[in-house]
Amino acid sequence: MDNIVQVLQERASVDRLPIPFSKAELDSEVSAFLNDQPNNLTPELKALLAVLLEADEPTPPEPEPDWLGFRIAILQDPAYQALTGSANSLNVSRLETEIREQDTYLQILPLLWSQLVSSAQNVPVSDDYQRWNSIAEISNIPIRWTEDGELTPL
Repeated sequence: MDNIVQVLQERASVDRLPIPFSKAELDSEVSAFLNDQPNNLTPELKALLAVLLEADEPTPPEPEPDWLGFRIAILQDPAYQALTGSANSLNVSRLETEIREQDTYLQILPLLWSQLVSSAQNVPVSDDYQRWNSIAEISNIPIRWTEDGELTPL
């Protein structure tokens, strides 16, 4: 609380906003504001305080990619099974080995995907790509398939 009041005082000084309260009164007014209670802060101070509080909120960390969940879901997908069952086994192995690694090198996935698809007889369709995109999104995996079937890292 002291930190918020101090930052408010400093910022108000820079912005040349008058603070018609003593330090103790300002503490009390800010506390009332923070607890949604009646207070005597000026509209300008309320707006400044709201901006400071918003900027002070920590950004939640980005969730980690769930490669295991992604692999399980993709490997169980019938269209993926049909694709890999009709493709060159070396190409399948290369792609699946790469997505097995926790620190997958995303930039190589489009090449491996292209080689896999070009060697397959059962090529996926748009609905398959949309479903795989949903799996990737839910698993927080930074890749997506285009409507044309190209794999792209985000």
